[in-house]
Amino acid sequence: MTKKRIYLSIPLMPIFLAGWVSMSSTDTDHMHSKYPFRPLTMEELARFHGHLGPFIVLGTRIGEHAVTAHQFPRHFGLTVNVECPDQPPPSCLIDGLQLSTGATMGKRNITHVVADEIRVTLRENDSGHTLVYTFKDSTKALLKKWEEEKVDVEKRGEQLYGMKAEDLFNIESSGEEDH
Repeated sequence: MTKKRIYLSIPLMPIFLAGWVSMSSTDTDHMHSKYPFRPLTMEELARFHGHLGPFIVLGTRIGEHAVTAHQFPRHFGLTVNVECPDQPPPSCLIDGLQLSTGATMGKRNITHVVADEIRVTLRENDSGHTLVYTFKDSTKALLKKWEEEKVDVEKRGEQLYGMKAEDLFNIESSGEEDH
């Protein structure tokens, strides 16, 4: 058995390196976004999380809104900060955000800060464009009503899945003038 050796031609090396060095962060963002965005299905959320709970759906709605309505990058080029309680069900918001934005704990571009009130801040790293999501009073009231009426958790998730981010959250935007 003979081994094949592949040599990179020395004259090609400067061209290869020049192409590598000249890529801007925008070019590399496109390289990392080789997976086209599509909204996540209820089945995908449940498969990842174990069930279709309301908070994974709420996290997903936030992330999908940032990506579609504000063209935030996915996977790389964004930072997500989640302020919420440290226990489920509110902490399940983090799973929805990871799935919809591609920001993950492993890449260290999503962080969790323990807080009583829920507040999610997404930042596009290159431009500084920032979005802040907080629950509308009507969303808090709906979640409380479902809890008191002991509505099935999956039913809550299904109902929220059909709702728009603009109807669920107060959304503040800053640094958007570059967009």
